[in-house]
Amino acid sequence: MKLLDRLVLRQLVVLFFSSLFMFVSLIEIIDLFSNLARYQNNAVGIKQILIVQLYYLPKAISFSLPIACLFSTVLAIGNFYASNELIVVFSSGISLFRFTFPLLLLGLLLSIGSFYFEEKIVIPTYRQKALLSEQLLQGGRNFNTYNVAVRRYGGQRIYYVDKYEDQEKYLRRIIVVDFNDKKDTVIRRIDAERAQWIDGQWQFSDVVIYTRNSKGLFDVSQLADFTEKSFTAPPTVFQSSDRDIEEMPIKDAREWLAILQESGADYKKTLAIYYSRFSFAYTPFIVILISCSMGGRLRKNIVLMSLLFALLITVSYYIIRSIGVILAANGSISPATAAWFATIFFLLLGVILFALAPT
Repeated sequence: MKLLDRLVLRQLVVLFFSSLFMFVSLIEIIDLFSNLARYQNNAVGIKQILIVQLYYLPKAISFSLPIACLFSTVLAIGNFYASNELIVVFSSGISLFRFTFPLLLLGLLLSIGSFYFEEKIVIPTYRQKALLSEQLLQGGRNFNTYNVAVRRYGGQRIYYVDKYEDQEKYLRRIIVVDFNDKKDTVIRRIDAERAQWIDGQWQFSDVVIYTRNSKGLFDVSQLADFTEKSFTAPPTVFQSSDRDIEEMPIKDAREWLAILQESGADYKKTLAIYYSRFSFAYTPFIVILISCSMGGRLRKNIVLMSLLFALLITVSYYIIRSIGVILAANGSISPATAAWFATIFFLLLGVILFALAPT
């Protein structure tokens, strides 16, 4: 059996790396040519373009991994069927599950590895690619915002800001309103011309403070500078809420989701994408499971049919996933359902097809 396992794995590994190289190259070329005119208009040098494409390489591998697994596995199993080699295997009492077990185990290992590859390599390099591309083509990314309202402490404190300047970490013309525990009475209002993020808290300047006294009236005080330990709302809460969560590590993504929830912003779509980070990791195992069950059904034009089948499954998966995110954004389904539906659907499809596979 060890000899048979090595034979199966060797056949798959050669096809896998060949197809991975093909799909990665295709994705890199598409990305390059989609920006080529803009590179020329902005006089971007060849060295800088190559650096951008190098940063994009791990993301291209991440995109290509599922379809490369699908294509190579269908082609490998199809070749075994087409050459009638599996007649001997099945006649000797070896089941399809035992024959494909090394491939399924490889798919499981690729799923685990792809999650950490995405977290440790893909996200940092993709973020660098996005930043460098925007710097070369658009003059850099701008997180400045205007007319921002932010809730903190469950709504007991609300910031109203005319302008947030991200590069300097400045707030302009700020109003801070503090409510009591029941959130039905204002206990303090702070008006400031500006505030700067220093040592983990906001330092206000040119401040007028209105504080409710025991008689229900407001005492007024004017200060040149003012701060408290409670003013620790991070600058990111004042940024635009359309930041790309796909560029964030898991820890940063969780913090950003907490910020969106506390500020009252719509976070359902972002949460669905966050959950998809976990569900998408199972894709290599699922596509190999489906491929092992479909290989025996392809006897002619194996290369062409394997490619078409791989593209069909991949496109179907992304369409279902995208529809789920849209439905989660408008509240039709939960973010968890949106993230896991496609994964569970294709896993069940793979199990059913595997059980019905010709042996």
